[in-house]
Amino acid sequence: MIISSFIIFTIGLYVFSETKYKIAGIVILCIALNIFANYYKLYNIKESNQMSKWIHVSPLKLYDDLATLYNFPDYRINKKGGLVIWNKSSKQQIYDEIILRDEEIQNSNNNDPRLFCLYLNILIYIPKKLLSKILDISTRINYNRINYILTINTYSIKDGDKLLLQILQIINNNKTDNLLQQIKLNKNNNKLYLERKVYY
Repeated sequence: MIISSFIIFTIGLYVFSETKYKIAGIVILCIALNIFANYYKLYNIKESNQMSKWIHVSPLKLYDDLATLYNFPDYRINKKGGLVIWNKSSKQQIYDEIILRDEEIQNSNNNDPRLFCLYLNILIYIPKKLLSKILDISTRINYNRINYILTINTYSIKDGDKLLLQILQIINNNKTDNLLQQIKLNKNNNKLYLERKVYY
């Protein structure tokens, strides 16, 4: 398609500059430019719909599912070892950041065959006295005590939601199976700490 548009463009340029049929030359040039524009558009659509340069199968499958759920990511690096990031939105209200990487990490602590490539980050205050109890839930949980960022390394959003619900229920006295409601309870109960993170 790119070669044919170049040939048509060359013919149009010749007709326009070397003959008395200027209008015909302009029409041919427009046709060539239109073919090139359509090719460029199709190429970009193809590139934006899939991570064509990623090499691992698990994140590629997960990318399609997440793009269906949350639309296209906010940030996208389409290369070997690249990543995509979704921030909070009207469709994704739970996590402050969802990061999908072109990697497959084996869980070394058990015989779980699933490969991890997804990182779920959420701003949450965990009291110091509960931190060891929460980190004992899974080796895939990390917590940054300076920025109050909890990170869950997982293979799916559903698995991450289950772990997050367990964590929030340990932190709060009020327990609910509704994850969004449980997050609101946590943020209300620990508003001072989270405000300190957000504003300072």
